[in-house]
Amino acid sequence: MGNPSISVRKHYRLIPGDPNEPTSTLVLTSQKSHFIDVRILRNQDREGNPDELPNNGGPMSRLDWAFAGVSHTTIPHDDAKPMRTVWEHWIDSKTTNPGPDEGDMYIQPNGEVLERGTQTNKSTGQHEEYEELWGDLDVEVVGDEKQHVCLVLKAEDDSLGVKGMVIRIGGWCQGILKTEQDLTIERWKWVSATTSSSSRMDPGMDITFGEQQGDVSHWERVAKLGNGQLPCADILQEDVSRHSPSITCDGIRWDLVESHHW
Repeated sequence: MGNPSISVRKHYRLIPGDPNEPTSTLVLTSQKSHFIDVRILRNQDREGNPDELPNNGGPMSRLDWAFAGVSHTTIPHDDAKPMRTVWEHWIDSKTTNPGPDEGDMYIQPNGEVLERGTQTNKSTGQHEEYEELWGDLDVEVVGDEKQHVCLVLKAEDDSLGVKGMVIRIGGWCQGILKTEQDLTIERWKWVSATTSSSSRMDPGMDITFGEQQGDVSHWERVAKLGNGQLPCADILQEDVSRHSPSITCDGIRWDLVESHHW
């Protein structure tokens, strides 16, 4: 177990290609290594500037990939060797039978992490080497809270084909819900009056979008794909860990499986 983290992908590349970042990718990882990884394709307007993230359910074509589960990291005894992380996909937007997802993690001098591994090219069936560069955002204490907060909700109903997870860490929250009929993704951000007034914020860029909201700090949904309902607003508006071990949202029960304050 480690400290909860908020990670942003800085670039992706297939070796030996050039690095680029076509997505807004945010990963929330809890103290007990529950994680949600959401990758939304960036658009550009007519002037070539990044467009706002989709926030009204679609189009689903903007979703590059989203998955959630539990990760495991092995720290080697030899400092010259990289850490090895395995991500177990409990929910995967692309498949009901996800394959292995693991990579070697090289800590960079500036604290960023370079991930290297192999993946299968669906077109050719060949294995290809890739790399991803990751940086962490600060975990904030928000609003009237006195401590940092990490909460994890899970939903599962085999009879309905339901799997869902919501994670809130500091000033960010993400949720994913997969049913037999639909896939829903949400991303929320604490918008501080002293630091940002964006109605659409991309954590991977130093650019904000939208009109100013005045001097009132608040939680705001900054991305949504899909037509389902997630309990993100519920987990943000009340301290679930102190009031109830579960939440019911749109007829689905979500259980609190992790609560960490520090």
